Amino acid sequence: MNQIQRTVFIMLMVDLCGILYLQHLLADNFAIMGVVLYMVILSLAAGSLMAPRPSRLHRIVGLAILFIAVGDFFLVFLGTLPMFTKDDLFVKVFGMIGFICAYSTLTWLFTRGFTLGKPDLLMLLPVFVVISPVLYVLLPLIKGPMFYFAIFFTFIVSFMAWNGLCVIHRGFYTRKVAVRFAMAGFLMLLSDMGVAFVMFYPGMQTNVPWLENEIWITYVPAWTLVFINLLEERLAN
Repeated sequence: MNQIQRTVFIMLMVDLCGILYLQHLLADNFAIMGVVLYMVILSLAAGSLMAPRPSRLHRIVGLAILFIAVGDFFLVFLGTLPMFTKDDLFVKVFGMIGFICAYSTLTWLFTRGFTLGKPDLLMLLPVFVVISPVLYVLLPLIKGPMFYFAIFFTFIVSFMAWNGLCVIHRGFYTRKVAVRFAMAGFLMLLSDMGVAFVMFYPGMQTNVPWLENEIWITYVPAWTLVFINLLEERLAN
């Protein structure tokens, strides 16, 4: 990493430590905590707008970051306002749509140089290890249209994470860019499995500090890695 990338990474990791600490202090005050969380994501989005974009690939990376800011506007920020709660159906649906757009954009990036050989099939294993127990626990609890939406969303994030892992051996991106993309995609999968429990498991709709920590310990570093790739002068080989 160059000096700018190191500085960005250190700053965002310091922010993450602050978030983890505040989640214990503000466990019963979601409004303040939500604003703090969203400001971190908004800073990534603002940085992506200011970063140079010398290629089409850079522009697509920046677009993915903007989509997650939209998704978190619904899932994180709107819940801080008195007229909404994070359990409102439209908040959940539009937030998930924002993330579907972000993950679809990342999938486009990750499928450059697509292959389907033995190494690609082996990369399915860690994805299934993560999603299988979550689906086993949560699917019986989800009713109505949200059941089908949850299945669709799980497919989108799993397909993205799988292709992210495959980026390492497909050879389209430079090695350091590929490793960051792979780590980012898998961390996003872990984060979203935590979000699924917050959204659908009874008793976890209110702040559960250990679960919130799992979500943000994986989520912030994931998108920080994507942002650091945006700051690379060259992404592809």
